[in-house]
Amino acid sequence: MFKTDVYEVVTKQPGRLVVIVPAMGQNRLDWNPLVDRLKAEPELAGADWVTYTHNLHFFSTRRLHDVAWGLAAKIQEMHDNIEPYKGITLIGHGVGGLLVRMAYLIGLQDQGGQEWTRKVDRIILFATLNRGFDPKRWGWFSGPLRGLLLIPWFRTARSYMKGSSPIAELRISWIKYFRQFQQQEAAVGAAAGSLAASAVESGAGSPVAQTAQSWRVEPQICQQPTVIQVNGVHDTYLDEEDNADIDQFPRAKQVRLQGVGRKDTYRLPKGAEEERYASLRHLILTAEGTPDSPHTDPRPRDIVFLVHGIRACSSGWPARAAAIVKRDHPGVIPVSAGYRYFSALNFALPFMRRMQIRWMQDEYSDRFAKYPNARFYFLGHSNGTYLLGRMVSRVPSAHFERVTLAGSVLPEDFAWKNLIGRQVGEYQNHRSARDMPVGLLCNMLRGLLMRDIGTGGFGGFLQSDDGQEVYYYAGGHNAAIKTDDNLARLIHYTLTGEAQAYSVSKDAAPGAMALVSRMMPIVAALLVLVVALGLYQAWLATAIVLVVLGIILKVM
Repeated sequence: MFKTDVYEVVTKQPGRLVVIVPAMGQNRLDWNPLVDRLKAEPELAGADWVTYTHNLHFFSTRRLHDVAWGLAAKIQEMHDNIEPYKGITLIGHGVGGLLVRMAYLIGLQDQGGQEWTRKVDRIILFATLNRGFDPKRWGWFSGPLRGLLLIPWFRTARSYMKGSSPIAELRISWIKYFRQFQQQEAAVGAAAGSLAASAVESGAGSPVAQTAQSWRVEPQICQQPTVIQVNGVHDTYLDEEDNADIDQFPRAKQVRLQGVGRKDTYRLPKGAEEERYASLRHLILTAEGTPDSPHTDPRPRDIVFLVHGIRACSSGWPARAAAIVKRDHPGVIPVSAGYRYFSALNFALPFMRRMQIRWMQDEYSDRFAKYPNARFYFLGHSNGTYLLGRMVSRVPSAHFERVTLAGSVLPEDFAWKNLIGRQVGEYQNHRSARDMPVGLLCNMLRGLLMRDIGTGGFGGFLQSDDGQEVYYYAGGHNAAIKTDDNLARLIHYTLTGEAQAYSVSKDAAPGAMALVSRMMPIVAALLVLVVALGLYQAWLATAIVLVVLGIILKVM
């Protein structure tokens, strides 16, 4: 259950709603000194104050997005059932800042936008890790912490991590929605200016003049809120570049408070209450954004992901591919995988192959934040294709202009038709006739009920057209990326969409290997049976030894 503490509700006259979402381990009592001072401000006279106590801790079992749904529902309830507020201020500290942002986007996305989202004019974020928390910044405890976070029940921490699906989706969606705000405001401003000019010519009482007068009010409906990020100068967990998704808009900015850590950004320290309150009052009530951000590049850019898979690392074919990109397509930014050598054993373990998803989601969302007008492309092999498939399934706002897969380990029934035109512009699937890791290993793992992987890179995808399937390379798992010539062709298609003459032949069919591939689930079942029998025999033998040992000890 989510607990909501209400400070004070004054509903005689529609005024302002102020919603405060504390950090983990906080409650409304921690905020009382600041709130008591703010209540006396003329700008907040008659305001309703609400604190949303989520009771989250680091190892809670609730996902951030689920908690944010509850927060959005509470704000909607306050707005619809109490008073139609003229303005809403959202304040969040730490994880509370992420919940505030998620709730705001949930309101925007619900049936064309809930009414209360149009009243939000200020969002204040105190020490919010907008890129998620990075376990590597926890010093000696980072290793044990990452081990603990492999436990699936710790959903709060996992959804709060850098590169998690909720964080990546939040950052990408935030940029897209605020970009729409700017486009709407520009369109409204242009239309208002045109109507105003026509009104001057038509006279004050004409219908054109009355329409022009209405346009002067309309921009408030689609106006983007002011967003202020308040950081402590001694906050070692926060990097200003990690907030590029919020501070790139004209009504947003970041502020650093001197002599403050991440836990104290909203507090009034003894001996310096007045000075600190004056700073916080300005930020909460009147601070404005800055038109330019030093952390973003608004120029159109092309970014291509080059992601390796099993039995490879970034110094292998991705390094060769990056060199080809720089040679043949200057200006394109290549991004190679940020993880090291990935063995077949790592791939066979579900938690190991999934660990790298956060790297790709974080890299994409961070590149999108720094290059908000960029176009993204993907060339991946083996486990790299798995990361691509998982990402587009878990982060609906991610989009790739073109995708090229080689030795893909995605299932044959992967839902490409649901992605084409929405998250993927077009794709090609390159298949090899002797691809044993895909044809044999993946089918064996599917026999062990691992349905998130499959043989799409060997047998093809069921939802593909023939033009999207490129087959067969006369070789094994690495055949499509083995030579620089064919690698250059893959890159050229990925970046331009132009058809290429690949070194393939449909005559090089898999033959008997296709039959062996279909038998691998049966082989997997037999292996499980053999292991189970072996364990049973070991248990039986151990039990007999213990019984005999007990008899001997009793006799002695």
